[in-house]
Amino acid sequence: IYPRFFSPNSHFFHLVFPLEAVYKKSQFYFLTTLIFSSAGSRVAFSVSLYTGDNFKCFGPFGVDTVIAYQHIFINLGMAYNMATGVFTVTYPGVYSLAVTSFSDAGSPGNTLAVCTSLQVNGQIVAGSRELNRSDQEDSSTIAVALKLKAGDKVSVKLVKGCFLCDDSSHYNTFSAFLLYADA
Repeated sequence: IYPRFFSPNSHFFHLVFPLEAVYKKSQFYFLTTLIFSSAGSRVAFSVSLYTGDNFKCFGPFGVDTVIAYQHIFINLGMAYNMATGVFTVTYPGVYSLAVTSFSDAGSPGNTLAVCTSLQVNGQIVAGSRELNRSDQEDSSTIAVALKLKAGDKVSVKLVKGCFLCDDSSHYNTFSAFLLYADA
């Protein structure tokens, strides 16, 4: 069955057979590493302010307050902490981050105050503000791409004196996902 140089008793067979086993092991190792490393670095979350059907507002407060979003659409990598409202970066790289904010003045003539800030390690990187008396509802959006390091803490703060209103329509959201991991 085997050619003469590849017979089980040949010198060539004793050289090649162990190399073939090493090759198969290295191929298996490479593929499993590739699969698990790419799956492990998947980071994405999207959350909204409230989970219930009832319309309710958050704020205003006398100090800037971290918003702990309570409804989770997705939390791949479990990097968003619902109790604290903080996203902790697990993999360094470039992230896409977005915040939508909505408020309802309640009745004509009331001051409408939609104001949030996106913060990394307690430092404001972007903000949104809408203050007026000319209509009853307003919204604002923050959308940025940022290079973040592992361990960075990202949160959204409600600015002092402002408020957000939400229900099951999920008007107020905070989302992020890893675009490019650092090599």
